[in-house]
Amino acid sequence: MAARKLLIRFTPITPGADPSLVSWIALTGDDAPAEIQRGSLDEVAAQAHGTTVIVLVPGIDVLLLTAQVPTQNRQRILKAVPFLLEDQLASDVDDLHFAVGDRAPSGHVPCAVVARERMSEWVNRLREFNIQPDVLVADYLALPIEPAAWTLYKDADGVLVRVGAQSGFFVEIDNLLPMLEIALAEAGEQRPARLRVLDADNSAEMPDLGPLNIEYSHEPFDSSMFLRLAQNVERNSALNLLQGAYSRREQLGKMWRPWRPAAVLVAVFVVLHLSLSALDLIRDKRRIEQLNAEIEQVYLTTFPNEKRAPNPRAQMEQHLRELRGEKTGGSGGFLGIVGSVASVLKDTPGLELRSLRYKDGKLDVDFTVTDLQVLDKLKQTLIQQASVDVDIQSANARADVVEGRMQLRSRGS
Repeated sequence: MAARKLLIRFTPITPGADPSLVSWIALTGDDAPAEIQRGSLDEVAAQAHGTTVIVLVPGIDVLLLTAQVPTQNRQRILKAVPFLLEDQLASDVDDLHFAVGDRAPSGHVPCAVVARERMSEWVNRLREFNIQPDVLVADYLALPIEPAAWTLYKDADGVLVRVGAQSGFFVEIDNLLPMLEIALAEAGEQRPARLRVLDADNSAEMPDLGPLNIEYSHEPFDSSMFLRLAQNVERNSALNLLQGAYSRREQLGKMWRPWRPAAVLVAVFVVLHLSLSALDLIRDKRRIEQLNAEIEQVYLTTFPNEKRAPNPRAQMEQHLRELRGEKTGGSGGFLGIVGSVASVLKDTPGLELRSLRYKDGKLDVDFTVTDLQVLDKLKQTLIQQASVDVDIQSANARADVVEGRMQLRSRGS
């Protein structure tokens, strides 16, 4: 089963120690026994994917203080803390990294202070093996915490002391007694009722804590205790050092920054391309609207009796079907009548066509002929040869010609 939480501990850098070695423990969600492992970050990297990675850094490099901050805005707190703590620090605040914990109702904010150089060293070591930590926290904040008790952890490097949920310190064994005296005095009403000492190294003798006039217990530290330490660190409650310039968002920003100019160019290109495409669509739409308006105008000009043309194409096709005689299903219609009478009209001597008008299956023909006898012969020939009904509507003799109008329609229509 994949690890639910991976705890990696950096050991303090001491003379003769290998800085590349770490210890780690992987916790799964099924409460299976976990084993402490020691080795290089290269060995632990494969277990770091897809899990919550919590890194314990040496408390000797992290100083915990408190600051009275009136604002509750976290970003403003981060900006104000360096100046509020400046008088308590030996180094220039520009060379230090600050992280803040949860603000107490009293306005006091726990603050972790560490050299930027050391922070960069830890982060770069992890990044070298593609390990992305979720939490980076001082190791003494992994110690168990109990009501009215302080927890001490002793190993070959010194003593870690956890005072509260987000407070603690590291002290060398030789300075443990005087340091505890000072810390107990400063605690005032928050002074603990007892001290719990976890001893992980028997090579260094533990100072006598009797002069402190406080109850204390001494327990050997074994691998099961390390498991309890791993279970004790929670992602949401730890005073996480990965803040400000070292937050995951900022780290991703640093990785993204070199690619930003190229990304901007790509974005500009995409926007420009989309803009040009949009302009083309707008121009095409306007052209289509213009063509539709022209089609409608042509239709209304061709068929002046029509008042409107919501669908000129369909209406035009309807008129063409009528002209072809499709409505009568055969030789009727404009083309049918003209096709029937064309040869007769052409062969009539002295006939001059002046206009043709077709409407409702009837073809009105305005013409002139040389005399009435020619007109009468034309009528008979049309009836006999063209199979059309002929109605002479007018015939007026003027000078040397006869002006007339006749109406033709397909026989039987």
